[in-house]
Amino acid sequence: MSHAFVALDHPHDVRPEPFLLGILRSRSTGTRWLAAEFITRTYYLHRGMSFTYDGLDASEYWSALRFYGAMVTEREYETLELLNSAEATTAKERKRLAPRVFDVVVWSPMGEHDLPEGHVAVVVQVEDDVEAAGGEDRLRELRNLRLQPRLLYIAEQNFDNTHWGDKNYSRVLRFQWQNGKEAVLQDPLGLPIIGWVRPGKPKQNTDVEDDL
Repeated sequence: MSHAFVALDHPHDVRPEPFLLGILRSRSTGTRWLAAEFITRTYYLHRGMSFTYDGLDASEYWSALRFYGAMVTEREYETLELLNSAEATTAKERKRLAPRVFDVVVWSPMGEHDLPEGHVAVVVQVEDDVEAAGGEDRLRELRNLRLQPRLLYIAEQNFDNTHWGDKNYSRVLRFQWQNGKEAVLQDPLGLPIIGWVRPGKPKQNTDVEDDL
């Protein structure tokens, strides 16, 4: 399989060979069409960071995701692993645990769906779920406690080959706090989600107070 190459300021120009656009030099974002390549490309183009998957040393995505600066040779960031159904008992913990834009959602290995390593997708939008909350008034109450249900719009590749149309997302996941404490993210197809990850503190600098 060939690699994908992309240059800054030209996010839709993805090529199978290295190229130059004026003074901009392309860089490889991984093997074309793989789910992890899409995440790598998104982080490079939108966050100026490097996202890697050490597939040669791991049998599934969850245990092999890494975040770096603009180049992999730069400092590494902690990978914050937030498990599906993890519990939070305070508003501060719920704020940290709830999925955010640019979080990477990770699915379990699914050999029956030809996804032996699992699957990954990136969150591109988060909205409060008014319907699941039970209306606007109840949503406001839940929001004050950081317990509101949410809709997560995700982008991905190498999943079902369905055209997105004019949308910037492929599917919508539902997030809710079960029993007022369990952070539960559900796939509309019922596929098993391990959790979601995001870059945390730089490993070389312990003075940074919060994750990105």
